[in-house]
Amino acid sequence: RYVNKGCSFCIEPMYGKPKFRPVEGVLAEVRRLAELGAVNFRLGGQADFFSYDAIGLGSSPTPQINVPTIRELLVGFWAAAPNTKVFHTDNGDPAMMIAHPEEAIEALRLLVRYSTPGNSLSFGLETADPAVTEANNLNIDADGCFEAIRMVNSIGRERGENGLPRLLPGLNFVAGLAGETTKTFDLNLAFLKRLLENDLWVRRINIRQVRPVRKEFEPTGLYREFRRFKELVRTTIDHEMLGRTVPEGTVLKDVFLELHEGHTTFGRQIGTYAILVGIPYDAPLNRFIDVKVTSHGQRSLTGIEYPLDINRASFRAITALPGIGAKRAARIVRARPFVNWSEVTAALDDPSVAERIAPFVGVAA
Repeated sequence: RYVNKGCSFCIEPMYGKPKFRPVEGVLAEVRRLAELGAVNFRLGGQADFFSYDAIGLGSSPTPQINVPTIRELLVGFWAAAPNTKVFHTDNGDPAMMIAHPEEAIEALRLLVRYSTPGNSLSFGLETADPAVTEANNLNIDADGCFEAIRMVNSIGRERGENGLPRLLPGLNFVAGLAGETTKTFDLNLAFLKRLLENDLWVRRINIRQVRPVRKEFEPTGLYREFRRFKELVRTTIDHEMLGRTVPEGTVLKDVFLELHEGHTTFGRQIGTYAILVGIPYDAPLNRFIDVKVTSHGQRSLTGIEYPLDINRASFRAITALPGIGAKRAARIVRARPFVNWSEVTAALDDPSVAERIAPFVGVAA
């Protein structure tokens, strides 16, 4: 977008015409990193995945998507690093997608095919207020971003082998831009509610204050409104969105356990914008485990190691099972060891509770 000076707060267009690394150069680096043992990769540091080696650069803020070059890069990546475990990307420009929908769909299909599940394309909507969009020379309006989110959902929502949808959009909001009013935050929240009403998923929602990197911005005096908007998103949007993208019972593969805080163990999968997973009991650190989701926070998940060995699990681990409190956990501990699932059911006071925990534990039916 150097041709129209880009967004009011973005410094990248000031660098002038972009230069693209040739495919063979990128793949040579990937090949060498793989030789040195790297198995997790991200095509990072680019403002827009769809603009790589774009056709007609400089003729428009949205030059044509170069699908053959994108295909060459993605296919070549796996030839260069065939033992890769995680392969994710960075930002996507919804304006490029709207300007070239057929090419964008083809590029999305390539990305879903050649990246690993849990991938995210971050979209810089920044605001759903058309007055702010115009005042800051933003590259996409709310309706255009909504359509781009729909396009990604139509291609990338299938759940992959690690438990996450293969490809979802992320969404960025920036507060403090020129033209912002109290109405701006209402429009932003209405946009997010519209996504939920249409069952369109986003991987995560970032909400930030503008930084005076390119220029100073006049204070809007709306910091209280900003805080209220952010809190409403976290309490009314994030929880519901996370429940749809990673519902209860989902098995997340290869969660790396990183730290203890009290009696909670925290871990994440390797990948773009990895979701924080809390395991509500002490578990050994610095290892990969599979986790089955039991509940959701605003931006994090709670789960237990899967399958949970009910004959060896700690008391805290058993109380983490859905529907199991301290009294039922004590009954299970006293009745152990179990030989089959019928014995577990008999140890509980409610067959429906036994039925609910059955998918989480490792006793044969």
